[in-house]
Amino acid sequence: MGQGWHRTLHPDDLPDVVKTWEAAVRSGALFDMIYRIGTTKGRYRWYRNRAAPRRDAEGRVVRWYGLLEDVHDRQLALKALETSERKLRQHRDELEKVVQIRTAEVREKNIELDRLLQHEREINALQRRFVAMISHEFRTPLAVIDGAAQRLTRTKAAVTSQFLEDKAVQIKGAVARMVELMESILAAGRLEMGTIAINKEAGSLSAVLRQCIASRAEISKSHTISHDLGALPELQMIDQAAIERVFSNLLSNAVKYSPAGSTIRVTGWRDGRQVRVSVSDAGIGVDADDLPKLFEPYFRARSATGIAGTGIGLNIVKEIVELHGGSISVESTLGRGTTFTVELPFDECIEKQSA
Repeated sequence: MGQGWHRTLHPDDLPDVVKTWEAAVRSGALFDMIYRIGTTKGRYRWYRNRAAPRRDAEGRVVRWYGLLEDVHDRQLALKALETSERKLRQHRDELEKVVQIRTAEVREKNIELDRLLQHEREINALQRRFVAMISHEFRTPLAVIDGAAQRLTRTKAAVTSQFLEDKAVQIKGAVARMVELMESILAAGRLEMGTIAINKEAGSLSAVLRQCIASRAEISKSHTISHDLGALPELQMIDQAAIERVFSNLLSNAVKYSPAGSTIRVTGWRDGRQVRVSVSDAGIGVDADDLPKLFEPYFRARSATGIAGTGIGLNIVKEIVELHGGSISVESTLGRGTTFTVELPFDECIEKQSA
């Protein structure tokens, strides 16, 4: 290529041009490259350099013939096209990623929608079963009242005080059951509407528990209810009517799901800034698989099959306890019994007393 030619090449192109040219000289192959050459104005333009060897009769290279073609405009157009293609590919890749993300989001939303629809179907099925159970539950105490009334009207001989007491207990228990059902239905409706309200006042949790125990003992004479409430504080910030519903329900369940003659134990104590009350029975217990669902509305454990119940009581209990800022937990062994533990905050009462 002559002398000094390498000084006119663009520094970025020089190594490749020298390497390719030297290889062509050694092998006698054709030389064909596009690279940049500096102009007199200090700028660089693209050129295509083609060179071919001339050989003598013996095949030795004696001279090189070359052609230098200005391809600057074409090369700029090619570079612009490559840049455009690269940007298009990048944009396409970004669009594909967006499509993948959106597709995944739609898939997740469809899965969630299917889950919600399935949940809605399950709730509707549970509600239909609940209506059927409620109808049956009302018929049972009404049948008890009707039977006791008929026995009373058919009795011709002198009525003994024991006979009257037995019938009165039957009627009282049936009425109490109907009242429980009505209150549960109303409470469930208020919970669904979000209209249930908790009005806390300083009161005696121990007194509320003793009243619940006495009321349950009067209508459930086949069970013994023992209690240890001496460790409870004198005052507790509670909605007494709501808390009475909580423990009336827990005691009712303990009686319902434990055999006649068994003992139900109620224990209360203060643990730092918390107050805890446990209700334990030696009844049928609950399957481990059913425990996580026990507080869901309308749910009934498999072990409760054949025993009267609506499946809304424990859900109401949980909601009331949580509205107090507390929590409820359950431990159960199938065939050996169940313990519910209610935990209520004591902080509010401390703050009220110190104010």
